[in-house]
Amino acid sequence: MSHTEPLQNNIDELIAKLKDKSYRVRREAAYKLGETGDARAIEPLLDTLGEFDSADEDSKVNQAAGDALVMIGEAAIVPLINALKKDVQHPKDGWRRYWVTDTLGMTEDARVVEPLIKALEDEDKEVVEGAADALERIGDRRAIEPLMKALSKFVPSDGYVYTAISLAIESIRQHKQEA
Repeated sequence: MSHTEPLQNNIDELIAKLKDKSYRVRREAAYKLGETGDARAIEPLLDTLGEFDSADEDSKVNQAAGDALVMIGEAAIVPLINALKKDVQHPKDGWRRYWVTDTLGMTEDARVVEPLIKALEDEDKEVVEGAADALERIGDRRAIEPLMKALSKFVPSDGYVYTAISLAIESIRQHKQEA
């Protein structure tokens, strides 16, 4: 028996637990997959980003999957960028892509700035909101003009998407002045 066999079995078990009925089990499995740093977990974790469970009111499974992808690191960046693409087959695609933008922002990787800027043009408010939050977290000055353009499409009554864009612009501008 090789030394890699128990690890393989453990990763397979954790991936299987991402489909458990209990969101607590799924959350724990996601965290543990992130701790392994194993790239085999990327696709199942990307699927987990898109889950919607009304029992998980604080979206802890989504957060755990995003954290896990960030822990996996470099290998997760391109698959995350590709996951921004609209999936008309996904029943909660805006929700899924919101969590993809959130995770991209947590990476703070310069390669994600342009895809997030493009996401500001999305027709789905959730995606625009997530992109604005992510760009604010990253703080890249290239985002100011696209954020201004995105803001012009919304009004304060549009809710958090308007607020998220406004806060991102203000935060990046302040960061720019401090630099």
